[in-house]
Parts: sequence; structure tokens; C-alpha cells
Amino acid sequence: MARRPAQRLVVDGNGNFFLTTRTGGGAANAGSLVRLTPPTLTSFRGSTGNDSIGLVMQSDFTHVRWTINNDAGQMLRNDAAGLTAVGLGGNDIITLDYTNGSPLPATLHLDGTFTIGGIQGVDPFCQRIARNRPQHGVHQLCQPSR
Repeated sequence: MARRPAQRLVVDGNGNFFLTTRTGGGAANAGSLVRLTPPTLTSFRGSTGNDSIGLVMQSDFTHVRWTINNDAGQMLRNDAAGLTAVGLGGNDIITLDYTNGSPLPATLHLDGTFTIGGIQGVDPFCQRIARNRPQHGVHQLCQPSR
């Protein structure tokens, strides 16, 4: 008897698609639920260990996709809440992917210890802060000292 890797497609109340899998016969081998639609989330938590985080601009140029370990989501680049990453310990590594332009959301909140890799451009954080959030005064950190 051949195994069927996918059992059925499920849509939740928010329009997210899930695929149920079946790994074998019997109730004990019912498989798992796999999310097909990335969630629109403006925050995520790491583990107490070292986490791998990725940020990339989607090809629609309006969404930033984030990944953390084996989880993923997306958010509007200019979402007023910004993106919040909570580390929960460890030294978490954020990798920026510039394939479709700057992957940095308008506002990025980091709570924990992070190492950021893949940075491109001259003062990319300053340019982002000065262009998108000047009313907060943070952009003064990027201006030359007098």
C-alpha cells in the first residue's frame, strides 16, 4: 500500500492555509500540520539558546519576511508597530537578505543579545531611521558630530 504524504488542505478563520500530513497507518501516525501561508506577525520570540533569524524584503516590496529557526512570518514594511524580536537568552544572529532591497522594517525593536550580519550600504540603519522615523529624534545619532 502506498503512503500518501498529504492528507488534506485546511483553511483557518483568518484565511491561512495548512496541510495535514500522514506518515503511516493508524492514529498514532497521524502526522503533523504544516502552515502554507506565512502569518502576518509583528513580533516573535527566540529560544533560550542561540537562534538564527533572517529578514528579507518580499518581491511585492511591501512586506518583510522574517524567519526564526523553523518558523516564519511576514509583516508590512511600514507597519506602525514595527517588528519586535525578543531573544530570551543566547546570542541570536540576524541575517539581512538584500535580494529585493533593504529588508529592514520601518521600526525594529530588539530585546536581547543580537549579532547582525549581511549589512549593506553606508550607515544602513541611519538611513532607515532618518527617512522613516525622524520625529523620534533617534536620527540624531547618525548626524556628524560638531
